[in-house]
Amino acid sequence: PYLNEEYSAECIRGILSVGAKLITRFFVEWTYTKGCEAGHEAMKALMAEAHEIDPDIVFEACIFETCGTGDSLIEIPAYVFEAFGLPYEKRNFDFDKMVFDDGFGKSQWAAQWHIPDVTKLETQMFFYYRGCRYIDLGIESIHFGQTTLIGRNEKEINFPCYTKVIN
Repeated sequence: PYLNEEYSAECIRGILSVGAKLITRFFVEWTYTKGCEAGHEAMKALMAEAHEIDPDIVFEACIFETCGTGDSLIEIPAYVFEAFGLPYEKRNFDFDKMVFDDGFGKSQWAAQWHIPDVTKLETQMFFYYRGCRYIDLGIESIHFGQTTLIGRNEKEINFPCYTKVIN
């Protein structure tokens, strides 16, 4: 299991003993894959348990500057296509459609784990999907990693592609 009872109890004890109100990087799924989602319900339960004791605790998830082969195992839900004004098609995310055309960041983090290009629609859809998953689980803060790294192809200073995803 993603979390076991003993580990969960220790997490709660640690959070409460220091009086923490912001739990950064609670969901740190650097190389996000379908397998990560298997543990989401356990993490949601842990957050709920902490909130029963202290409802002011804020939990953070991370959407870092990485994409990889595991992303291609995740089916794109209809709501993602709808959010981007696209007709639904039954398919998975395609990490090859997320990478920089010039090869920048290819295998940057490990073999087959690349820096994605936020100007690519596939990257925007994937980040949106992840953000929605975290929000649906009860996450109230999202760390978006190195925005200028994945936004290096953004031509405008206000990062319109990243802004689109966040909005």
